[in-house]
Amino acid sequence: MSFHKYLQEIRPVLLKDVHGENYHLIINLRGQPETGEGINYLVETMRNEYPERTLNIRSIRQSGIANLLKPVSAGGQGKGLREVQYFAGHAKSAALRLPPNRT
Repeated sequence: MSFHKYLQEIRPVLLKDVHGENYHLIINLRGQPETGEGINYLVETMRNEYPERTLNIRSIRQSGIANLLKPVSAGGQGKGLREVQYFAGHAKSAALRLPPNRT
């Protein structure tokens, strides 16, 4: 499932019976905020599906950030450095360790 599909299709369904605003990005089937333990459980469950990859919360986060920076022509989203810096929650863009061929 893509994150876009989650945001556009699945999350609204999960929130349909929730009263009031829910500003949490990741929610569970009850419409409640997902806990760190719940996310760790999901990652551990999926680890067996991708034995050739290093799958942990950090690698998933890094993959998401890299996809934002990757040019559209290479299958990424082609976002600007400042936008990705804000998304990642970094105070300085130097915190985004870019590969040598990316400026």
